[in-house]
Amino acid sequence: MVQQMFGQSALFMLGTAVTVVGGFLLKIFVTNHLGAEGYGVFTAFETAVGVLILFAGLAMGETVLRFAPQHVARGELLTLRRCLRSAFRAVTIATMATCALWAIGIDTGFWSAAFSIPAEWMWLGWIFIALIPLQVISGIGASLLRSFGLVSQVVKTTQLNQIVVRIVLVGVALSFGFGLPGYVAAVVLSTGVMALFLGRHIHRQLQRLPQSDAQTAVEGVVQWRAYTVNRFSASLVTLVQRPLCRLLIARFGGMQALGVLAIVEALISLPQLILQALLMVITPMFSASWAEHGRDKTQYLYTVSTDWISRIGLPLILFMWMYGEPLLALYGESFSQLGQGALQILLIGQVVTLVTGPIGYLLIMCGQERAIFRMEVEAAILVALLLAAFTPLWGLNGAAAALASGQCYGNLKPLWIARKNLQITWWSSRYWGWALGCVSSVVVGAATQIFWPQLSGAWLLAPLLAMFITFLVAPLLLLGVQEEDRWVLEMARNRLLRR
Repeated sequence: MVQQMFGQSALFMLGTAVTVVGGFLLKIFVTNHLGAEGYGVFTAFETAVGVLILFAGLAMGETVLRFAPQHVARGELLTLRRCLRSAFRAVTIATMATCALWAIGIDTGFWSAAFSIPAEWMWLGWIFIALIPLQVISGIGASLLRSFGLVSQVVKTTQLNQIVVRIVLVGVALSFGFGLPGYVAAVVLSTGVMALFLGRHIHRQLQRLPQSDAQTAVEGVVQWRAYTVNRFSASLVTLVQRPLCRLLIARFGGMQALGVLAIVEALISLPQLILQALLMVITPMFSASWAEHGRDKTQYLYTVSTDWISRIGLPLILFMWMYGEPLLALYGESFSQLGQGALQILLIGQVVTLVTGPIGYLLIMCGQERAIFRMEVEAAILVALLLAAFTPLWGLNGAAAALASGQCYGNLKPLWIARKNLQITWWSSRYWGWALGCVSSVVVGAATQIFWPQLSGAWLLAPLLAMFITFLVAPLLLLGVQEEDRWVLEMARNRLLRR
């Protein structure tokens, strides 16, 4: 199972690396053409549409990922087909309703007032409306393909294909002077291409399932509905965080501050992509492992995945903490002036997210969704209160402090739940290597700042690579090579030699 986890995660990591590099360069290109204010307008639209996409999707992607692997493993394909058919009907109705709400909001000026979008740009909302069905199709489609173990198709479609198409379309639109409208159109078209390819793969998989009949059990549909209600309710609770944060930033800081926040969030999400890469593969494994093997195998998967996630993600966080100002300067002067403090505050929350590993997903896949829902309610209330208190006082930094607090609570509380309900613990002696890796990486980063204090642009890759390699090598001196690491190195060597 660990071999399968690494093999598929490595494939997804390759796609993620291409996406990260391409997206990083693309955002630099876009912000230098649109500026902080123009990118802030796009972010306001994106936030408003994101609210409706949540309603349209009904959290069905999470439900598919929760139950589809179990149905496939048990051979309950008739039940799976019936559940998917019921899910698609519900999502179609919800999507049509949310598109109507978006159109009404544009016509009445509600979205302009709620998210402080300048009136002269509101006509772009009619282009953004296409993102609602396209994003819903893409989200559910990717979850379904993951459930069937088709990670390679997810990589090709949702990552490589999307980023290549988007880079080409955005490059053409901005190079020819179409500005913000051209960028919006390019984003919508690239999302459409992704949804088209995903839809084709989904259709092929569904055609392979047997047709449903009257004998299909209703129990599966009932389970899906109950779980969907739970996760959708959780989504509604956590919905307040992102829109409320951006709404307050727009009110008290304007579109420029909102644009800076969007770039800061994009940067601090880079370490999170390491976690997401592994979650794409390991999330269904948690469900199957708990059902078949119980605590021991699940504990092992959690410990190994947390170790790998942290070893890859922590050096990136340390680099962004030490080189945040020149990194933000790549997007423009206003980004480095306004975003440095917020970046460092949010990185604290990212550290907690990485070192606790996929604990929240583990609990959900092991039937603890109610406990997680209660925790999400508590975290949402905490973040809302802190946003309302901190943002008017300290602006961007205050909002960052509120979000980081919510991240810390939302990742530490599940550790207590896992220990209490599942007897799954966090600590492992293999984590001692992180301490040596952090110290050695900081030393390398500090030495680089002393001897080359004016590094900028592409030269920032030098300290990043040096810190990353140091972090990976240093723990080997303390703990030696772990059994899983030996297997990974052997597998990589064999693939390079094509054995």
